[in-house]
Amino acid sequence: ALPMRSDSFDRGRFSPTPAPTAMRLPVAARSSAAKHCSPAACGPRAAAQRCAAWAVRFVVQIACLAATFALSCSAPAAAQVGNRGAPSPEYFGIFPNFFDGEYRDALKLFEDQLRGAIKTSQARWIDSICYETMVGECYHEMGRLDEALSHYTAALRLYAAYYDWMIRVQFAPTIRPMTTVRPVPWGASSRTARLGYYPTTTLIAQGQIDINAQIKRGGPVQPATLYPVNVQEIVRCTALAMRRRAKILGPTCSYDPLTQEVANALLRRPGPPNHWSEAWINLQLGLALVAAGKEAQGINALKQSLVAGGEYDHPLTCVALLELGRLALANGDYPTAAKYFEESTYSAFHYDDLGTLEEAFRYMALVHQLANRPGVLAPLAAAAQWAKVKNLRQLRASLLLSACEIAAFQGQPVQARELLAEAQQVVGRRLMGQGRIGARAGYLGALISYQQGRTAEGDAALRTVLAFMQQGGYWLYHIKLADVLCGSRNVTPRVAMEMYGEVLRDPQPSDWQSDPLEALAVLTTPHPGPYERWFEIALDRKEFETALQIADRARRHRFFSALPMGGRLLSLRWVLEAPIEQLDATSRLHRQDLLARYPAYAQLSKTAGELRRALAQQPLAPADADLAREQSAAWQRLTAMSVQQEAALREMAVRREPAGLVFPPLME
Repeated sequence: ALPMRSDSFDRGRFSPTPAPTAMRLPVAARSSAAKHCSPAACGPRAAAQRCAAWAVRFVVQIACLAATFALSCSAPAAAQVGNRGAPSPEYFGIFPNFFDGEYRDALKLFEDQLRGAIKTSQARWIDSICYETMVGECYHEMGRLDEALSHYTAALRLYAAYYDWMIRVQFAPTIRPMTTVRPVPWGASSRTARLGYYPTTTLIAQGQIDINAQIKRGGPVQPATLYPVNVQEIVRCTALAMRRRAKILGPTCSYDPLTQEVANALLRRPGPPNHWSEAWINLQLGLALVAAGKEAQGINALKQSLVAGGEYDHPLTCVALLELGRLALANGDYPTAAKYFEESTYSAFHYDDLGTLEEAFRYMALVHQLANRPGVLAPLAAAAQWAKVKNLRQLRASLLLSACEIAAFQGQPVQARELLAEAQQVVGRRLMGQGRIGARAGYLGALISYQQGRTAEGDAALRTVLAFMQQGGYWLYHIKLADVLCGSRNVTPRVAMEMYGEVLRDPQPSDWQSDPLEALAVLTTPHPGPYERWFEIALDRKEFETALQIADRARRHRFFSALPMGGRLLSLRWVLEAPIEQLDATSRLHRQDLLARYPAYAQLSKTAGELRRALAQQPLAPADADLAREQSAAWQRLTAMSVQQEAALREMAVRREPAGLVFPPLME
């Protein structure tokens, strides 16, 4: 039952102690037995009794020596694993590859660590939580969601098997304050919590303290051993696996058995009671409750996890702040979300969590746009310069892309193009250019091209990005998972109806604001199968009116998927150019807002309308030569303005504009 490296025999790191050639009593014991048990010394009867006693003692000593020999053979392996640490030192050496955007190289190295992970007699140990999570993270950044989900699930299964591992960790009773605090290049925190110092390794007790019962029963014996583990890294990876898995599973997550198993395990509070490490239990519990659909309880647990010991920040405070910000953003509370994301960047900086730092800045830029705040987001430039000095390519590329989108959002395509070119130079030929960061760059390239009137260039860039979204898009993957779950009858028909209704909905204004690429990918990708199975469930439930509405949605989706940008352009044309009396109240307000936000388009629309009305009053084939020349010039002007209007419509279509699909309308 001793944990040992699975490759320890292959790599020559295990060399058991050779067996002794003979097991004999010590010389002093043999001479004493000969002296005290001789008939001359004590008589025949007494000699026999003493010899019997010495024989019993001899058997006992033989048994003790045999047990000692058995333990001595396993002791070198236990000592070697214990000295190595969990996760291994080599594991931390892989992160420079990952944060340099070389995901394929990092993936191979993380997989090597996974193959050589610590193993018990039954399964792998808790260090594999880290290896599985980071293998999944490589796949996630490459947009390969099937493989990523598989490894995140494996990590959480390991956690569920060892959910109480923190109980055996020999934590320090108190937290020491961090003695050296670096200034943050882009700002300062307004929180009052102090920065705590936490050792990178802490000992954990493995094995049995009392082995007498096991010796009597027989079988393998695992004596108590102390192993150095990096507790915060294991908790960080557990939390990351929870967050990513919930994102990938989407609405199916709360119905997943493993989600409930992990949440139930954490509700048992598997850690030292009344100890500062409860902050890490609260963090994991909050994430598990949110994934299980219990958002209010999860938010409460996340808030309790922000400080350890009532006053100290810890290496995972940034994760809790990031998740609280994400939940506030989903609820439309932009000021609160912005504050959480900003504070998350400070905490991530102090504890060197580059992954959380990148996410927090990305969300900060999103809130800046959704809240319609003027000007640039000042921290982005300072953070990008710091990332350049530290040669953090992935972080720097992401920061430049966020600054690029803000510039494009504020109508500065030239500056946006410069930032995009700088980001593409940072990415270079690294694999991250083909992953999620590459998709962001392609999306922004399409947006800027439309802003500059290069429609063909923008269309080509958008096609490339939408091809990536076929495998890397979350929403399309949610449709696939929901269809599998509902088709397998693992949920009730009522739940299946609700789930299909959620994943097959029209993109709502909030969908366009949060991620227009996801909405475009769903509109342009045909998926008739889920509509058919949704229709069949409605018929089985004898909800005939609902079945008719589903059939109408299926035809409508087939129509949209055959149009440019999935019908998004058609709907924008309808909102902006249809007769006002044919629009409902919401569409009229939307037209007013769009014309105010895009004054150039408003002027083009007004001028084009005047030209069309003037041309409508003229004969189709004027006999007068001068009138024919004027009419030809007017048609040329109208053609040029139409081209400009189309480019402007495409810009609106790919931006975070909350436009619904107005035409054709849904059956009611």
